[in-house]
Amino acid sequence: MPQLKRALPGTGMPSSDSQKSAPDRISALPDDLLIYIMWFLTLQDAVQTSVLSRRWQNLWASLTILVFDAAKFSSMRTFRKFVNNSSLSDPVPLDELCIYAVCHNSDDSLDYSDIHPWIRHALNSKACALSIVEHSGPKPLSMQGYPFPFTSAYLNMLSLCHCSIDDWFAQNLSCCPVLDDLELMSCAIHVTMFSSTKLKSLTITSTHTEKDFPVVPKVLQHDLLRCGTFSKLKLLHLGEWLSTRGCYPLICLLRRSPAIEKLVLQLDKSGDDDYETLPNADAEIDPPCNEAVTTFSCEKLRKIRILCDLRNDKRAQIIVGILSAHLCPLPDIKIKPIITIEV
Repeated sequence: MPQLKRALPGTGMPSSDSQKSAPDRISALPDDLLIYIMWFLTLQDAVQTSVLSRRWQNLWASLTILVFDAAKFSSMRTFRKFVNNSSLSDPVPLDELCIYAVCHNSDDSLDYSDIHPWIRHALNSKACALSIVEHSGPKPLSMQGYPFPFTSAYLNMLSLCHCSIDDWFAQNLSCCPVLDDLELMSCAIHVTMFSSTKLKSLTITSTHTEKDFPVVPKVLQHDLLRCGTFSKLKLLHLGEWLSTRGCYPLICLLRRSPAIEKLVLQLDKSGDDDYETLPNADAEIDPPCNEAVTTFSCEKLRKIRILCDLRNDKRAQIIVGILSAHLCPLPDIKIKPIITIEV
């Protein structure tokens, strides 16, 4: 009960023990099955199951997958309090921590001083997967001034949204020797050097905040030649930023990914609208070049999927032409609506 009393104030629900006398069939279920059911709930909902039956009172505290959703709270203050009370009080071995960091009922937002203790606790609890998704705020989350939190011998999946990614961050990823799945969504990327011999899946998307901060600045568009090889990368998923300077960022990454098997290119409607208003739109994506194109082979690349909102998105056909000029042989290429994304 102490865990329940600490957590419930953040949910706004009473902690009364009163129960009606009725057959309790739930209590007959084994712990493993009840915990499996809770995996499909956010932690707030899981905590609320404590009032269903005495049988459920402390089961939520055994969850190894924690999903926190700020949208279910009336304010960011109550969300912070709930996370602190329910996740930091009693260390339990974890598999995954996922934070949905947008509260639709509040203009307030999280900063990194809020999130850092949660990340540190999860990784100290041997979490294998960590996600900060749907974060919004005036500036990207910056980890400067804090000890690098992602030092872990267990972390193999990391997903970050609206974070600042710099050289310090990239260099310290070596502290995660089994990390093979990295997803950067709408992040401000300021790295000048990046390579990995471990990554098998890399996602870099920047779909709706490019006007707010430099998501992929000059370094990624001009200095990719300095990047190392991604020797084990099998899946590459790129967003709007790839369609610049003859898809130069895309071509460079493909040349440095000898094991790649599938490429997903995600073009959003906002970018298509901007394309339609540009006077020299085609040249923005595929500028004229007097030099001969040097073809290369990605021997293991079998699938290229271009996802867009409209099947007649003109950018998709231009990108297909660029890929055709560089890749030999050309793998299977399909253009699909963005809602059918399958990675």
